[in-house]
Formats: sequence, C-alpha cells, structure tokens
Amino acid sequence: MPRDFTLLGLNRPEYIPSRELFMSELAWSLTDSTSPSSSGKQTTPRGLAYAATSQAALRESVAAGLELTRPTRSDARFSAMKETLDRELRIRDDNAAELIATVLLDELAAPASRGAKRTSATPLTIETALLQDRRGVTGKKNPANIARILEQLYALGGGEGTVATGWQAALVNAGTSGLPRWGALAFETIVPSSSIDLAKKLASGTLDANGPVERRPAWLGTSRPSPYRWFARSWYRLCHGGWIEAMPRRRWTDWASCVARTAIATGFLFEMHVARRLAAALLASDDSAKAVEDILGDGLALLPWNDQLPLSTSDVGPVINRLAGAGTACLDLIEQLTKAEGGMSEAIKIDPIEEHDRARNGLAGWLANARSQVAGETDIAEAVTEALSSGVVGGARNTRETIRYSLLDRGTDGGTDLYALLRRSGKFTRVEPGQEWLVTVASLCADGPGGLARLGDLRNSLAELGIQASTPTIISLLEKYGMARSSHDADDALEIQAGF
Repeated sequence: MPRDFTLLGLNRPEYIPSRELFMSELAWSLTDSTSPSSSGKQTTPRGLAYAATSQAALRESVAAGLELTRPTRSDARFSAMKETLDRELRIRDDNAAELIATVLLDELAAPASRGAKRTSATPLTIETALLQDRRGVTGKKNPANIARILEQLYALGGGEGTVATGWQAALVNAGTSGLPRWGALAFETIVPSSSIDLAKKLASGTLDANGPVERRPAWLGTSRPSPYRWFARSWYRLCHGGWIEAMPRRRWTDWASCVARTAIATGFLFEMHVARRLAAALLASDDSAKAVEDILGDGLALLPWNDQLPLSTSDVGPVINRLAGAGTACLDLIEQLTKAEGGMSEAIKIDPIEEHDRARNGLAGWLANARSQVAGETDIAEAVTEALSSGVVGGARNTRETIRYSLLDRGTDGGTDLYALLRRSGKFTRVEPGQEWLVTVASLCADGPGGLARLGDLRNSLAELGIQASTPTIISLLEKYGMARSSHDADDALEIQAGF
C-alpha cells in the first residue's frame, strides 16, 4: 500500500495507464471507494473496465474476476439503449437504432495506450465515469489511490472544497449545450445494475463521502507559486467558471484530464526538487530562511522550453531522472531522520516536518533545527551524499514513470496526443506541448469563457508548473493557434483570447 511521504504528505506515485481514470476515480471517491460487485460481494475497488483489447486480454480479465462494462448486443442494457435512442430520436427502425447504439459505444471508448489490456470509457457523464476503476484498468489488487493524490495536491494549493465535489457539481449543474439530452439519457441506460443507485445519487448531488483532512502547510502558502497553487486555481475555474456550459462535453472532459495529469506530474516533480535541495541544505551553513526561499523559488525553472535550442540542450529526460532518483532517496532519508524509532541515530531528535505546518516560516524553522541536530555527524554527511547521487532504482522508478507518462505524448496509431507536454525525439525528451495543452493552460488564465488573459499571466502559470519558457516560443504558438489578440511586441501585456 502507498505510504505518506514526510515532506508534503503525498501518497507514493504510480504509472497511470489511462487519463480517463482521473475522473472515474473522483466519482468512486464520492462513494467511499467501496461498492457491490454484480455478485453482491464487497470489493475495494471493484475491478471494472470498459472492454478488453484482445481475446487473450478478455480471457485474462475474466480469470482475474474483472468486470467488463461495455454492453453486448445480447445485454439488456444494449436493448435499453436502443429503446431510448428510438424514443428520443424517433428512429422507428430497429436496425438503425442498433447501428446508432453501436457507434455511440464505439465513440465512448477512450484511446488505449500501447500495451494496454483493457480500455476505459470517456467519462462524459457521471454514469459513464462509473464504467471503470483503477483496479479494473490496471489489473492490480492495490493500485495507487489516484483520487487521494489529486485531493492532496489540491489542498496543498489552498483549493476551495474538493476536487471530486467540484467535478461532480459541474456535471450536475451543466445544461444540455455540451451534450444533447438524448445522448445523456442513452448513457444512463448502460450503467451496470450494481451501480445504478450510486449513479442516481451522484447525479442528484446527494452522495458525498467525507475523505481525510489533507495537509495545508502555511510555509508553502497559497500565495507562493507552485504546481499546487496552479492546480487549485485552474481546477476551480474549470468546474465553477462556466466552462462546461460553453464547451462540447468531450472537450471539457479532455481539459479536466489535462489539468489533472499535468498537476500530478508537476506536483511530484516539485516535491522531488524540494526534497533533494532540502537534504543538501542539511550540510550547508547559510541562513535557513534564505535557503528555503531559494529552494522553493528554484522550483519555478525545472524544465526549459525553447524551440530554438538544440535537442541535446533542451533534453529534460536527465532532469526528470535526476529529480526522481535523488528526490526519492532524499525523501526516504528525511523520513529516517524524523522517525521516533528506527532512525539513523538515537542522538538525533528531528521533528517531522508536518509539525511545523502552522508557521509561515515553518520549513525554515525545521531546517534550522535539523541542521543543529546533524552538525558534526559524519554518517549523516555520507548519507546525504549517497542520496544526492542515487539513481532511478526502487521506488524512484514509479516516480519517474508517473512524471514521464503523465506528460508524454500518449498518441496511438490513430493519432497524436494533443494534451501532452513532452515529446520524444529519438533518445531525447523535450518540452513540446500539444496544441490543446497550451490552449487549455492559456485559456484557464482567463476568468471564464470568452475572457482575456495576458502573456504575463500565462508565463506565471508556466513558471508555477516549473516550466522556464522562452517568450518568442510562446508568442509564436499563440499566434499560430489564433489566440494572440494584440501585437507581438506588447511584451507581457499581449492579450490572449480564451479558447471558448
């Protein structure tokens, strides 16, 4: 089971094979994450996937007790879907209704990543979000709690409410402009019988599980730039700023997945950076407050983005590897130093960092105390040096895969991933955002649909995500995508038109 880290309280990361799982796990998190399977037994999570990608995967899924939720032609849910379409669209032709139902089910299937054994349904509605869960898609008995990680990230950024309830409220209160009524009614019919009551409660807004209280350290603060602040602000705007009424539902769902996957990757990257630098700072003798300011400030420039640089110079693969390897080792070292029992030295008494959460200078206070405790300890110096040079081994592999595959182009043979931040070029990995990634991030700098933002707002958002962006590179793409409203020589005052 994932354990809490000692620095920011984030659960251990894990590679997430399907971006559609983000919304599905938010839906399940509102149901206490425990629900009856079709046989009536309790499982956590249930083990649902939309469909298998091959006959071999189908046999393996059945043997593992996983449930595939896409209705077949012999399924009563398929017949109910046909009847709904026939009634709402006045088709009056059984063959035509069957064809339309099949096309809808095909279109509902989300693109599968390479090597995936099971697929997800696109979570256009609350009902379709319940067609899969993390155990069913990953095949693991105890996969990472994706919804919990998102809630932790959101709380660190000072988010209002929760991630799950914000998403739920957006769908419950949405009109029919983004998804026609007949489509919504048709999707209601394909919910497995064991989930019907849950779906109805979620759709009415009456089901809201109370999760654990997440950390909100004052020393990180809601006014300090970080990926967590970006996520809290962007998610709240997306769910409460009228975007769902102004956009096609599939596009809004894609934006939500884009924001979630970007937050998870950059959130862990930032934590790895802070842990690495904080461990190194244990051996330094400069002012603790200044050291912390430098550590947190340097997290705004982790990934270079400049399309004029050669591939070898703009390669961010080594940066991610270094932060994942050393960051994970440094987090483990900090945990060992703060353990009440089983720590590195019985003479060392360092408080857990969370005990300093209430103070605005809490991290600096912790660092000053920790330095006084480890001063003169040669074994500590050796341990820090070893941690800083650690490679991508053990748990660091999960960290690296979480970061890389949340940001990398997940395009399949059928097309390109427009919501990716990173792309591979041979042996190199560089920041090269897909068109929709930049449209999403830039648009959410505005207060709402049809609004305007400025280049300075976008540059600040990119910095919060740890991206050190070249101004000419940003402007050229904004002009290419038709989002730049004023002259390119307007500097940070250049106006950006929201995507919708």
